[in-house]
Amino acid sequence: KREVVSKAKSIFSSLLIYFRIPLINNSRRNIYIYLLPLLCAEIIIKEDFFMSNSKKIILSGLLLALLIVLSRFVSIKTQILVISLAFLPIMISAIILGPKYSCLIAGLGDLIGALLFPFGEYFVGFTITAIFSGLIYGLFLYNKKDGEFFTGKALIIRLILSSFLVVIGINLFIKSFMIHLLYGKAFIAVFTPRVIAELINLPIHVAVLYFINPFLVKYYHQFLTDND
Repeated sequence: KREVVSKAKSIFSSLLIYFRIPLINNSRRNIYIYLLPLLCAEIIIKEDFFMSNSKKIILSGLLLALLIVLSRFVSIKTQILVISLAFLPIMISAIILGPKYSCLIAGLGDLIGALLFPFGEYFVGFTITAIFSGLIYGLFLYNKKDGEFFTGKALIIRLILSSFLVVIGINLFIKSFMIHLLYGKAFIAVFTPRVIAELINLPIHVAVLYFINPFLVKYYHQFLTDND
């Protein structure tokens, strides 16, 4: 257990250094680099899963770091609108690891990003919506049969339904309402410019994940299954 936690912390820290993400000169914030991956590892270790805990936690650390990089450094942001590929690590974790992991990765990604690399005022509602996004993707995209993935029509239907709930239900309606509350802007003024962007995002989410799913299946069986 101690070795697993150490690996998760080491990989997460190494990725932050590799992507040249600076630590903020605030000891309280820097400590989250170590405490949050450790907390994530502690929660996951207690669950009963078939793939080895060490591989799941290492993969979780990689996806968490990738989520922070994509959401904070490879994105277009305004007060009202955010365009990024941050959905990728969350959906990949949902497909491979399941809803518990995708919830943790989505929630910790938003929390760590807000603490270390803030953009505007932090609002806990955004972290909660991130967790629910991870939950929705996990419930729809994770195949509970060990080592099996949804493919073909089943995958397309689940991708469309989950992406619709997240992109339209959460990102468009719920987040627009939260921005309206947070910044005091008229709801229609917040909602209107987000409509076109989210309608474009919806097919992108579906197409990108459908395209990379065969690669996820291939590399899952090649690197993540316990054949040794």
